[in-house]
Amino acid sequence: RLRTPPPPRRSKGGNVVAVGISEHTDFECFTILHQTAPGLELKDLAGNWRLAEVYQDQSKFTIIIADMMERWTNGWLRATPHRVGLAGHERFSLVRFNGLDPEAIVAPLPRFTGTGASGVNPVGGSNTRRGKVNGAKYTPVTQGEHMAESVTKAADNLEAMLDRYPKVALTPTPGRFAQVLIVDCENETMALVKHVHGEFEGLYTGLITEVRGDETPREAALRGESSGSLRELLGIPVGGADDDDGLHLSERAKLRFKGWKDVPVIEHEFTVSASRASMH
Repeated sequence: RLRTPPPPRRSKGGNVVAVGISEHTDFECFTILHQTAPGLELKDLAGNWRLAEVYQDQSKFTIIIADMMERWTNGWLRATPHRVGLAGHERFSLVRFNGLDPEAIVAPLPRFTGTGASGVNPVGGSNTRRGKVNGAKYTPVTQGEHMAESVTKAADNLEAMLDRYPKVALTPTPGRFAQVLIVDCENETMALVKHVHGEFEGLYTGLITEVRGDETPREAALRGESSGSLRELLGIPVGGADDDDGLHLSERAKLRFKGWKDVPVIEHEFTVSASRASMH
């Protein structure tokens, strides 16, 4: 399925705003996805939301574990909660859902329940429609039954959300920023900039730039606070050498925290090496 989400829109009454695809797990075994711009968010085991990588010009895909794989592995692999928010930029996603025939029975495999290779439990029973074997967290179910049950739950959840609206606020999409720390390797020092206005007024930081929807964190770091600012600071002419050849920018860390506007923030930390002689 090839799809691009529509832009945010209001209902005819003006009270309800379309917000994208809310948190869910997929009903099948696993999903293969490729996206051309940020949008897909994945929830990790700690409950944090993380933006899925974008491989716009590469043959790389995101694999999302779904419900049937979790059931097969008795919870050893967990179905990945995910969501997609609406954004102003264009985004295409190529999605393939991989499931089973509707009548296929899915139950925890013996190697994940401690029942042995035969699938027979020491106290009797097996992975059939008779019931749950010892050590299994899930009862056998067909793919069709699970999908029907999941669709019903999703419909009930949507109805409940509409009943609560607008009392319940959606979790905000994390903001993304790139910070460049300029390192003088010869003298083992670091150059910082002092902010004269804005959220960081009076503070010293690296060069902090908000990542736009159509660019990578590296591109945002190179763009700097204004066109050419990082190059100018290092004494490299604007329009000079290519980004990678001229600046040797390296991403060192990716941090997630509650930002200065009380919303989640993902910050990509970069370093660039320079000699003191090259700095103004």
